[in-house]
Amino acid sequence: MIKTLLYAFSLAFLSFVMLAPDASAQKKTPVTFKKGVAVVNGTIKADQTIEYVFRAKKNADVDISVDDDKYSGAPYPKFVLLKPSGKLFYDQDSANFGPGKDLMDILPQAGNYTVRLQLPEDMRNDGKPVKFTLRIVIK
Repeated sequence: MIKTLLYAFSLAFLSFVMLAPDASAQKKTPVTFKKGVAVVNGTIKADQTIEYVFRAKKNADVDISVDDDKYSGAPYPKFVLLKPSGKLFYDQDSANFGPGKDLMDILPQAGNYTVRLQLPEDMRNDGKPVKFTLRIVIK
């Protein structure tokens, strides 16, 4: 009897945990363009992840860059670009794989792309906020 109750409780708890929203999931903030240019100023700290989403047409020429505030003395936040499918824009075999501070490329498909920002690992533990400017240009 106790084993059955314990088993039922374990299943109920596991179901609750698996169905609960992911606490690490981030809200994607839409980016607004004016004449093909979007500029977002923000602050990021520790192990925070910030995501911005923008819509692009197939074969759009995109230029994305992120700069730190010159007075913060911190390294750039790094970013990766995610395809509309949610997969990384560059695959593991690409020379551009991994987080960077700028990207220039042609977007192969129409849809919502996500720019995910994070601080470099060596900056995540000091807790200092870093002001940044994200610039996205679409032609």
